[in-house]
Amino acid sequence: MLSTRHTRRTAMAAPHAKGLWQFGAIVAALALPAPVLADPTTQALNSEPVADHIVLGVGGAVVPTYEGSNATRVLPMPLIDIKQGIFVANVLNGVGVAWPTSGPISFGASITYVRGYRQQDVPVGIDHVAGAAGGRFSVTARQWGFIGTLGLTKPFGGAGGLTGDLLVSYPFHLARRVTVIPSVGTSWANAHYNNRYLGITQQESLASGLAAYQPGAGFKDANAGMAVNYGLTRHWSVSAGGAVTRVLGNAAEGPLVQRKTNGQAYAGLSYRF
Repeated sequence: MLSTRHTRRTAMAAPHAKGLWQFGAIVAALALPAPVLADPTTQALNSEPVADHIVLGVGGAVVPTYEGSNATRVLPMPLIDIKQGIFVANVLNGVGVAWPTSGPISFGASITYVRGYRQQDVPVGIDHVAGAAGGRFSVTARQWGFIGTLGLTKPFGGAGGLTGDLLVSYPFHLARRVTVIPSVGTSWANAHYNNRYLGITQQESLASGLAAYQPGAGFKDANAGMAVNYGLTRHWSVSAGGAVTRVLGNAAEGPLVQRKTNGQAYAGLSYRF
């Protein structure tokens, strides 16, 4: 679909390593179940409410420069999973509050980071998409060993628009110290977000030589991942994982999508206080 608009992407600073923190979303692009990885205890594997905890760590990841790119970046990655009363902070939902109910469902409201891409990541003539903070509302359910999170995120800058994501994981103990976390997910975006992130305006088309394109609203990707956590001691753990993301629908047909299927991998070390 041809674009008739001449708007340019927000001219903010290029995203930095924090862009990796949003795998729901960005997830970040990007769909690794980091909150579960940081909390590998038995309690995280059942349907009971999760007790207060603080888990901090560091790691590194290899990720696409943007969703649909054929190039990758190596980024530092924090491992954060904090719950103190209703206050929560984690990789998936950002920093905010979560209200538990009498059942296995909790509701959350938070500020998170929505990753963009740098000027050098796209062809000459295409504007970058700045990383930006975003408001997020999420619902998490724990039942029969499954953990599912459904979220909506409104970026305050960058690509703007509105995105939604669903991530379902099933953590289980492979051995006494080994936790395995398979996951699947998908994400949706409205026309404003998709047109800014993977679309090409008429002005960009003239500058780059690529065809103008507007993908419009719709499901933009599906993903599957696998992560493994190994408890070194009562407090220290190492983890590693990977995920594969497939760009879907009209979002996959634009000139900026160089590879419809992208992989990513990471490893990290965390400490539970």
